[in-house]
Amino acid sequence: MVSAIHSLGSSDIEDYLLQKSKPSPWMFSKDVLTDKEDHKLVLHMIDSILYDYLPNEVPYNLEVEMEYYEVSQEGNIHIVVLIHCNTPRIEKLVMGKKGSRIRNIAKKAEQHLRNLFLTDVFLKMVVTDKPKNSVQHMTDNLT
Repeated sequence: MVSAIHSLGSSDIEDYLLQKSKPSPWMFSKDVLTDKEDHKLVLHMIDSILYDYLPNEVPYNLEVEMEYYEVSQEGNIHIVVLIHCNTPRIEKLVMGKKGSRIRNIAKKAEQHLRNLFLTDVFLKMVVTDKPKNSVQHMTDNLT
């Protein structure tokens, strides 16, 4: 039996794993933090914040889409993300009173992204009740 809370049996697992492990070269250099693309990290971060800050089934009825991603010469990141809602009711829940809920979510996401990328991030979240394929895209390719 193993209990991480009471530190019972965890040393047995550690010993077993150390016995079974073999030295090998690293897959990535020490400078690489992840093999995920930056814009995918952004989308995952925003998804997780939506799950944290929206009630009940609301986050499951959203689709997050990267509309614009650019790194400036100064190293700042400018991002526009579309939040597609499948109904006007869901859109109102996401927006909150006078847009206060989505502003708070965007502010929180922006702070998380600054911590992740260690640079200034400027995030704009646009909420729409239009299906994803009917929204006019600002760019075809991410930079």
